[in-house]
Amino acid sequence: WRDRFGRSPAPVQAILEVNRIRIVASSKGVQSVEIKNDRLMLIRNSDYLLPADGKFPRLSSAKLTAKLKEAVHLIKTL
Repeated sequence: WRDRFGRSPAPVQAILEVNRIRIVASSKGVQSVEIKNDRLMLIRNSDYLLPADGKFPRLSSAKLTAKLKEAVHLIKTL
């Protein structure tokens, strides 16, 4: 796409990252992904997935695309 249309705008990059989240989450058996108040909340088998400390992971990135990339990384570590 880049060689034909140039750099994609931020909204397009965000859509691609959301789709990447869906693909990665599905491969890990996650049924639902929600980002609320900078917290990543995942549901699998109708229950929230929590790390050992019992807290939802906080996303530290300020920009939307970076936040979504961070979410992809966290989901991959499941």
